[in-house]
Amino acid sequence: WEPERLRNVSFNVSHHGDWVVFVGNTSPESSVQLGIDTMDFQEQVSGELFEAFSTCYRDQFTENEIAFMKDAPLDLEAPSSTNNSMRRFYRMWCLKEAMVKSLGIGIDFNLKSFEFVIQDTEEGTEPILTTTLRILEPSSMHLKDGWCFEEALLDNDHCYAIAARVETEDNDSVMDGTEIMQFDWQRLLRDAVPYPPQFT
Repeated sequence: WEPERLRNVSFNVSHHGDWVVFVGNTSPESSVQLGIDTMDFQEQVSGELFEAFSTCYRDQFTENEIAFMKDAPLDLEAPSSTNNSMRRFYRMWCLKEAMVKSLGIGIDFNLKSFEFVIQDTEEGTEPILTTTLRILEPSSMHLKDGWCFEEALLDNDHCYAIAARVETEDNDSVMDGTEIMQFDWQRLLRDAVPYPPQFT
């Protein structure tokens, strides 16, 4: 049995490093595909160069995506020891993970069947909403038009990305970057109640 008010509820969770991130939609009028991911820039193997690291992932990224990572400027003052190409790698991987999670499929999905076109090349704490998706294999049953993305830094060492698609005719964006909230554990559990026995 599914209560009517929960029929179109969708949510997704991710954690990495110091952060747990959650995205959800409770609108009864629309069904939304949602995926979220977060990455810790400090997970890089100590002393490993981007070229050696990225070789392992060539089957997961398109040539344009690899070029975006390689073309990271060298003169920026990165807020951590992770170089800028690695930061762009984590940003791109975060988007890929959010996408496949929103589709509800495993990471063995062909990640080169689509690519991300990033307009705002440098992330900050203000949400970026300009990243778009280019579908390279239109025949894929999983990929349709109408996706929107949000990404930003959580702090100097962590980024997040959200992928969303609304099941409506006009495919309006469901994100405008204004509803990001940060909770500590006390705030998160303040209104918590035991799960009703009838739903167990």
